[in-house]
Amino acid sequence: MYTKLLWATDASDGAGAALQEALRLLAPDGKLIAFHCDQRFSGGRADGLPVLPDEDDRQRRLRVRVAELAAEGVDVELVVGATHHSPAHCVVRAAEELEVEAIVCGTRGHGGIHGALLGSVSKELLHHAQVPVIVVPPRVPARV
Repeated sequence: MYTKLLWATDASDGAGAALQEALRLLAPDGKLIAFHCDQRFSGGRADGLPVLPDEDDRQRRLRVRVAELAAEGVDVELVVGATHHSPAHCVVRAAEELEVEAIVCGTRGHGGIHGALLGSVSKELLHHAQVPVIVVPPRVPARV
């Protein structure tokens, strides 16, 4: 069991499955950091705008979910970072600064050409994180 976990979330169904695993791995007196990276465009007309068009809605859903978890007795905190680069590097930096013991994240299950074109945050985390990374495959959709 971990006493301090970072749940890397983009508010997708895959991230919800990862939350369930993070809660299972969290020690009874442990702290959960819900971390979301707000990726922004860099340069050109879109400079500074969110990459995801529903970014505000995602953050709102995460605030609601974190409040629900806190009401259930989970020691949880929402931290939102921002980057013009890869969300994975934003997550790695947060994990180091927050001194977590492990990172839990979901995966969309993209493989082959689709995964290569879109990239994979979970794959990048596995290569760059200095703490264990628990990657949770997609399952039955969970609440985020």
